Amino acid sequence: MKNPLLRNHLIKSLLAFVVFAQASVFAQPVIQWDKTIGSNGYDDLKSIMQDANGEYLLTGTGAWAQISGDRTEAGLEEDPWIVKLRPDGTKKWDDIVTPLSGPDWVYMAVRTSDGGLAIAGSTETAYFIRKLDYQRNVQWAKYFSSDSDAGIEIGFGEIHETADGGIIVGMSSTGGAKPAQGKDEASVGGYDYWIIKFSADGQVQWNNTIGGTGSDICRTVRQTTDGGYIVGGSSNSGIGFDKTEAPVTGSDMWIVKLDANGVVSWDKTIGGPAPTSLIQTADGGYVAGGYSSANAGGDKSENSKGGVDMWIVKLTSYGSVIWDRTIGGTGDDYCLAVIEQPDGSIIASGQTGSGAGADKTEASWGLTDLWVVKLSGSGVKVWDKTLGGSLIDRAERNSLISTLDGGFIVGGTSGSNASGNKTENSRGGDDYWVVKFAPEPSLAASPIRINAGGQAFTTATKKLFIADQYYAGLDRTSSIASGDILNTSNDVLYRSARCSPSFSYNIPVPNGEVSVYLHFAETYYGAPGKKGGKGSRQFHVNMEGSRKLTNYDIFAKAGGAMLATAETFTVNVTDGMLNIDFLTGAADLPRVSAIEVLPSPQRTLTFTPQADATVRDGIYQNQNFGSDPLLGTKGYVGTPRDLQRVSYLKFAIPGITNVKSAKLRVYGKNHENMEGITLVAGGVLDDSWTENGITKANAPSYLDPTAEARVLVNGELKYRDLDVTEFVRMQATGDKVVSLALATRSIRLLNFHSKENPSGFVPQLVIVTDNTINQVTRLGNEIEAEPKAEDALSSVIYPNPAKDHIMLEVSSGHKSEVDLELTNLAGSRFRLQRPEIEANSSRLKVGLPAQLPAGMYLLKVRSKEFSEVLKVLVKE
Repeated sequence: MKNPLLRNHLIKSLLAFVVFAQASVFAQPVIQWDKTIGSNGYDDLKSIMQDANGEYLLTGTGAWAQISGDRTEAGLEEDPWIVKLRPDGTKKWDDIVTPLSGPDWVYMAVRTSDGGLAIAGSTETAYFIRKLDYQRNVQWAKYFSSDSDAGIEIGFGEIHETADGGIIVGMSSTGGAKPAQGKDEASVGGYDYWIIKFSADGQVQWNNTIGGTGSDICRTVRQTTDGGYIVGGSSNSGIGFDKTEAPVTGSDMWIVKLDANGVVSWDKTIGGPAPTSLIQTADGGYVAGGYSSANAGGDKSENSKGGVDMWIVKLTSYGSVIWDRTIGGTGDDYCLAVIEQPDGSIIASGQTGSGAGADKTEASWGLTDLWVVKLSGSGVKVWDKTLGGSLIDRAERNSLISTLDGGFIVGGTSGSNASGNKTENSRGGDDYWVVKFAPEPSLAASPIRINAGGQAFTTATKKLFIADQYYAGLDRTSSIASGDILNTSNDVLYRSARCSPSFSYNIPVPNGEVSVYLHFAETYYGAPGKKGGKGSRQFHVNMEGSRKLTNYDIFAKAGGAMLATAETFTVNVTDGMLNIDFLTGAADLPRVSAIEVLPSPQRTLTFTPQADATVRDGIYQNQNFGSDPLLGTKGYVGTPRDLQRVSYLKFAIPGITNVKSAKLRVYGKNHENMEGITLVAGGVLDDSWTENGITKANAPSYLDPTAEARVLVNGELKYRDLDVTEFVRMQATGDKVVSLALATRSIRLLNFHSKENPSGFVPQLVIVTDNTINQVTRLGNEIEAEPKAEDALSSVIYPNPAKDHIMLEVSSGHKSEVDLELTNLAGSRFRLQRPEIEANSSRLKVGLPAQLPAGMYLLKVRSKEFSEVLKVLVKE
């Protein structure tokens, strides 16, 4: 296309269409599995945690339970019941914690870094915290009695582990000081926030009673990335004591920020109800989740949708409202928990009594259900999902977590049998119920850039470096007011630095490989008016526990003082947190000016089928098996036609480009014996088939598989991988839909789990992409203006189908000469005629080999910049 303006307009239109298409395809999350865990008693789930090995820990209260269902020990009325699940949701073990005296009720539990567990709960006479070791033995316990003479406590807002291995506790209390219980101060109004910090061995390190002139009820407390704490709850207090702002609506959300020693840094009164959940987000701000029946007023900008609604509020790092969203159906809907996902989106979970209507897109399943809502980082609703059976299903506050694979899990308590989207029957009374959601395919995560030791700064190339955050250790910075930093046009970035004996950065990022850029400048040793030089500062840097720099010398690396330099690394993150440790080395203190974390250009995305079904021959040729939990294959050699089976799978892969590899994963076995049988996967070009409509009589044909798309299947039940890279590459450049057929020539029946199988081991299409060519060209030192590389759009072939030649419009991403290679789907190569280059254009006329058989072929286009694969259909 010779008109560049028209070409750019078309490109932008296509990109806008792709973004819109992605939003449509990802409109609903995918449930991987759900599990019902319970006994013949009443089991009330309170907390979900995930361990580093991917296993889940469920904690709650079991009541009047005998050995039955999933419970292997009899109870003593009410007792804490712990259940361990494997990553696939199957139960590994269960255990009860012996009650202190009489019944024990659990409010919340948290996993501790030593492999143990901290449980907050109550007996008939007191509140307690019990710290268990990794073998679930009690290490220490603390009690908080409800003594009317000394004041009354209201149950735990929250407990969480702190960075030093201790425990932070948020409660509410009225009355005098109780030094024996860790309360050093009397209440100042009615109820006050009561925050207690315990050491790892259970000693009270500090406590603070925080309140105004009225009643202040603590709902939530968490440690923040600066080592301090954020506390949230409700308040009807006026200005006075710790409260610095007047009421807005009479009963408001009150947010209090504490430093690392529990001293109030600031407080913020927000006109609206108290949060049930308050989290710090990756940008240093906060998100509060709660519920409200109020119309617009105070800081609430939207009217009620009909009854009680979820109310989600995004706050700055100092508690000012950025946006708020009222989300609800026509009935009562409660937000009980919020989390932030790696892409910056917000997941909110709670309980609903609404049918479809307003923001709720699905009808109720029973009397009450769980309701999960996703918002974008800017507060736009992305999707909602109603979870439940035919009776009562209740959500819980601390039963929503992000999972290591990028998905999330939500839980609650259920009294329903299998119904709705609940796949298992009740064990007898109320049960624990957990639902695991698959990761959502998404665009690459945004870069994180931090101005270490400084304020937010935008570079000459329009890159935003946020104000210093995510650090831990001695809070010490170093800066100079002026001075010319050579090798860069962004002097401000290098004039400040974090510099102390040892410190670390703990940066939340998606799991997988990331590129890390550390920026340095020596502004002290050897700088104008300062002594020293090479060897004066030497320090170590570790990333994810692995040494990256040893006795690093900024002066020596940069070639002198006041010179910018940078070091780059590729790091694999497995726990959602990038850990960078700066450690004292041979001389003086570690120092870093800026940190950049960029998503790796290589991404692994896992897709589950839109549709899958088995077709059978003979008397079954017109019968549909789309809802079966198994996919079957059986060959035709000596087999009656009635037994012959082929299975079809369809995947949507929107937005996928530059496929590096692709594999189809199916979970199953040889159903008849332990013999190894060859399973093949062939590409299907016709994607019009449907799960509930496909039969043997109308099933599309499939291509002969490549040698790689074969695997032996014996009697062991497990995942098998088939390499389908070439076919997926071809489809990724076309309609972004991949249909595949599973077949075998053997008379043995091979069975695999379909997407309807309740086990959760569903088929997967795992695609690895490499978008190196699309990343902006990196600079080492942020030097002057940075050239932006043009996105490498696909080359175009026409006519297609072709007969004796094709025209190839070469992508502008190819800056150097291209090589062409033609293969069939089996990998056989065919010689092409020498291309003819059209004058003043990027078009090539490429002659096809004479007597080339009709069929589908792959044209590989390679240059120094990148390679791509295009499909060519050759006609007779």
